[in-house]
Amino acid sequence: MQKIFVILFAIICSFSMFGQLVTAAHRGKCGYCLEGSKKFIIPPKFDRCSQVNNGLMVVAQNNKEGLIDTLGKTIIGFDYDRLTQNGNLIEATDYKKGMLLYNQKGEKITDDYYQKILIYDPKISIFSVKKNNKFGLMNKSGDLIKTLSYDTLYQAGARDYFVFSQDKRFGIMDIRGKLIHTPVLDKVNKVSNDSIMVKKEGQWFIWSVKDSTYTLGQMKNPVFEVRPIYKYTSCAYIEKDYNKIISCSDIELLTFMMKNLVFPYAAKKAKKDGTVLVSFTVDIDGSTKDHIVKSEKIGYGLEEAAIEVCKKFKFERPAMFEGRFVPSFYTIPVRFKLEG
Repeated sequence: MQKIFVILFAIICSFSMFGQLVTAAHRGKCGYCLEGSKKFIIPPKFDRCSQVNNGLMVVAQNNKEGLIDTLGKTIIGFDYDRLTQNGNLIEATDYKKGMLLYNQKGEKITDDYYQKILIYDPKISIFSVKKNNKFGLMNKSGDLIKTLSYDTLYQAGARDYFVFSQDKRFGIMDIRGKLIHTPVLDKVNKVSNDSIMVKKEGQWFIWSVKDSTYTLGQMKNPVFEVRPIYKYTSCAYIEKDYNKIISCSDIELLTFMMKNLVFPYAAKKAKKDGTVLVSFTVDIDGSTKDHIVKSEKIGYGLEEAAIEVCKKFKFERPAMFEGRFVPSFYTIPVRFKLEG
């Protein structure tokens, strides 16, 4: 990733493509000034400043984050450990209490704290929430459209549906929370956008989303029950819960990628960045092969650099299916971001 360090005693205004107001730094503090100007619009009194997004900026004071607008008006007070803008929603996190949701006016959408609020795609008006170790579905108004009664709940595949479980049985809902299949399935695995592999009464079937028909049969490349894990030993030692192991492993993989990703000179010179979606096979020895780019071409060497870093991945534990290791498909977004 590109990093530019400049030591000056004068005010430094950094480039931003989000508008005329840009981050400004002075003597270890940050504020905002007009692009190309040394005149502060918002004084440099914050410890951290984000870029301008939809006319709003996340800033930090005394290790707490708040939200301000481009006039310096406080939209959300400095009461949270972390604020994240996600589309038109703001996720507010208190490490001890949990998470709340706000709108861009600074109005609370959720009155109660949740363990997790998972917004998979800001364009989709429904997302999953977790409280007291139970999952449910919530809309953007903060209303629970599915009560907190599920043991697991996640958006799968191309975000076409939710998979949920109750009493160790799995069911399926569409992205609006409409029930597609009651929880009578032993396992649910993704096959394609219009079909799902389900295990029912000890046998695997291909189930069609379009017409709810079943086809009995084995797959040439069986989908996994346990996904490949990049760092299994260290994460399993720290975390006991499977989902926490996966989360720990994903962080380790992202950290490795950031340290080893090379930002192509041609892209830096042309000021081009973006996200490259790379798919590959994780073999039974944890190595990767058959790397392909699934996203639209950006050029300037970004696709080649993304594949190169993915070739360096070595997964400690491959995917498992029916109690044995199997090859599996893995897709990861490789993000190139110009800074400063």
